[in-house]
Amino acid sequence: LQDCLTYLTVGRLVERKGVDHMLEALAGLGDRLPPWKYLVVSDGPYREALEALSRRLGLTDRVHFCGFIDDARLPAFYRTCDVFAMPNREVVVPGQGSLSVEGFGIVFLEAAACGKPVIAGRSGGAVHAVEDGTTGLLVDGEDIESLQQALLGLTDVGRRQRMGAAGIRFAARFDWQRYADILKRYR
Repeated sequence: LQDCLTYLTVGRLVERKGVDHMLEALAGLGDRLPPWKYLVVSDGPYREALEALSRRLGLTDRVHFCGFIDDARLPAFYRTCDVFAMPNREVVVPGQGSLSVEGFGIVFLEAAACGKPVIAGRSGGAVHAVEDGTTGLLVDGEDIESLQQALLGLTDVGRRQRMGAAGIRFAARFDWQRYADILKRYR
């Protein structure tokens, strides 16, 4: 991974996480990106389909499905990557008339706390976990071209470093004890 731009997604492998669109975006960029690798951490019902898509797109030498990683080892993955990317989107749940929507997205804060720029979908709670243009980039999770532009925009090392530093400051604002103390007042 040392000589590659490394992307990381951490999250249960379901359609709304956008791993499928990451694969399509990366494949579509061809030689416009420097050498890269993509680490997909976790497991879920969509994994088999994602692995098949990776094979169809000819990405098996660059995409690594790492499976479930325990919390103690997870920070090492965040530190290893150059960009955290989870272009989440809303997905209609067939037969239920409802949407599968990303919640707040603690993974975005975890990546920010490790000094990594983030690419997130402009959907659900992700919009509150990423400061667009400052700690990362919000994209339309349905738009492959939008995602590709974000990926290309974060090939610049200086931009990644600035966003990573801003992300550390942003994540530090989320002091869970402080929020718990505030909520206790309303019991």
